[in-house]
Amino acid sequence: MPVKRALQLQDKENSPAKRRAPTRNYSPMTGTQMSPTTKPAAGNSRAGGKKANPPQTKEPMTDAERILFLRSKVKKSFKDLMKYRQQLETLVPVEGSSELRSLLLMSPADLQTELKRHDNLCAKIASCAHRADTNKGHFQGMKQTGSSYEFLKAILSR
Repeated sequence: MPVKRALQLQDKENSPAKRRAPTRNYSPMTGTQMSPTTKPAAGNSRAGGKKANPPQTKEPMTDAERILFLRSKVKKSFKDLMKYRQQLETLVPVEGSSELRSLLLMSPADLQTELKRHDNLCAKIASCAHRADTNKGHFQGMKQTGSSYEFLKAILSR
């Protein structure tokens, strides 16, 4: 009988109908709609259907590097901010809302001053940290014995 079907000698009415696999838009367990995702390759699947992120070869930034990165980002965006501020001044009259007026009345010199202050503070912090590192070796080898008065006297005598 299978040979007759393969050669198509038998009527199609008598042959069993082949059913297509249903496209499952809904989960058979919960009945909720499933998102159309591709099947993960064997061994690479993660719980929850999330894609596996490639391992990051970059080391995490230290606080100092992060501060330098953010400061440079602020300096770059400062120019754009001033450009958009000028465009806004020409487009919208200042007579309108108080929020807009307060934004436009702030002078660009205020922002530049704040950036300079931040740069100065960062430079002071860096110099203090450098001094602390150099002075660390100066007090090495000294032990506090007895009272703090004797210890401080020994430090001052050096």
